[in-house]
Amino acid sequence: MNWEAFPEHSRIWIYYAKDPFTEEENDAASDMLLKFCQDWTAHNQALFATAKIFHKRFIVLMVDESKAGASGCSIDKSVSFVKMLGEKYHKDLFNRMIFSYIENNNVHSLNQADFKKAYEGNMINDNTKVFDHLVQTKKQFESQWIKPLKESWHKRLV
Repeated sequence: MNWEAFPEHSRIWIYYAKDPFTEEENDAASDMLLKFCQDWTAHNQALFATAKIFHKRFIVLMVDESKAGASGCSIDKSVSFVKMLGEKYHKDLFNRMIFSYIENNNVHSLNQADFKKAYEGNMINDNTKVFDHLVQTKKQFESQWIKPLKESWHKRLV
């Protein structure tokens, strides 16, 4: 499915790795994600879903729930699938204490302690663009996923 075909209210889930996928891994994982989305169902009803990998490390799953809602079982299927991808490519896609930021068009990811040290050492600052993985809709993703540290929940942890 084409990302642009999805309405702004579409629900998203973001998974991410500290280290990026290689080009080959990224291509293969993208193909697997799209195949998963084609087959993804909730209560035997096909979901209008797609997925995309951003910056070779952020997996975004998206569902237009106005067509069919993602249920607990279908969400469990997606979690299992993402876990399988992580195992296949040796990526921890569930570590929520990894913080990512962008500098000079390069994405960097640090654990919470190193992120705090980078802030204290002025390697990053309140204007550094960070990735907010708590956004829940396509609209939020497109307008609020990348924001200055001072406008993000990350700020209270540095």
